[in-house]
Amino acid sequence: MNLVNLSTSIHRLAKLAATEVQTQSLLRSNEVVIALLATIQSKLVQARVDSNLQQSLSNIAWSLATMLAQDQTVLVLVADLASEVVDGFKPYELSTLVWAFAKVYGNDGLPPSARRLFLTVATQTSKVLQRFNFRSLANIVWAYATVGMHHFQLFTNIADEMIHIAHSANCQGIANTIWAFSTADHCDLKLFDVLTEAALPLMNCFKEIGRASCRERV
Repeated sequence: MNLVNLSTSIHRLAKLAATEVQTQSLLRSNEVVIALLATIQSKLVQARVDSNLQQSLSNIAWSLATMLAQDQTVLVLVADLASEVVDGFKPYELSTLVWAFAKVYGNDGLPPSARRLFLTVATQTSKVLQRFNFRSLANIVWAYATVGMHHFQLFTNIADEMIHIAHSANCQGIANTIWAFSTADHCDLKLFDVLTEAALPLMNCFKEIGRASCRERV
């Protein structure tokens, strides 16, 4: 199996556990998953740049984050390779990548390889903002705020772009964006005004999110 096959396999398995904590735990200790990650590690060491590499890296990172599996060796390899080929990522792949690292590390502090990746992604994202939809941009600012990387210029650039496409935002994207900008202490009143306007027709959706959050806390 090549890296594409392996990353697809781990992605399919992780998808089964996306909302099931018990399944996530079972997968992390499963012998097949452990062997699969070991093979992925060896393939990453030998990886060559091709048209499928970025998607494979994004899928691997998402899978580890979804299973809450902190395989440090694989994550370092993914971060280092992604930093080298960052300009070849599609917007969704790039936003998924940083979301995954933020999900894994939270506010515990990024390792050096992941921190380099976040700095590289900030530069790349700012160059091609018009290619991103609202959801991808929301995931990016959420990721940076979550790990405590308050990149002023990136947030400024994303705010400017979000103002133009806020009409396409859903309630989750709006909520995550407001949380991210507030957590990063990045005040953009124009963006907040536009998001408030976009949120008004979606108030029932926000109520559903609130109820779901309450159920999760019980």
